[in-house]
Amino acid sequence: MYKALTENVHLPYSVNGINVCRMLKLAFQRKLMFTINSDGAIVYNGIKLRSTDYEMTEIDCTRLTTQLKAKGITMADIDTNDEFWGTVTVD
Repeated sequence: MYKALTENVHLPYSVNGINVCRMLKLAFQRKLMFTINSDGAIVYNGIKLRSTDYEMTEIDCTRLTTQLKAKGITMADIDTNDEFWGTVTVD
């Protein structure tokens, strides 16, 4: 059994930042965000978040959009009416 993991991401409050948030939420729900490495630790699965207290930039959002696209998640996959804040969990 693996210990729970908490990640906080500070995205820009912009159309791009909100859509990236929705895409990250979908990636998490599809269990694409993390994987288990050879040492048995939970690690990012090709979608790298910046773990700082500082807000990500639009350049970071562009990088994340590219990484999410490589995992099969694009703007066409998200519901633009979906909530974009809060806590997301997957069992």
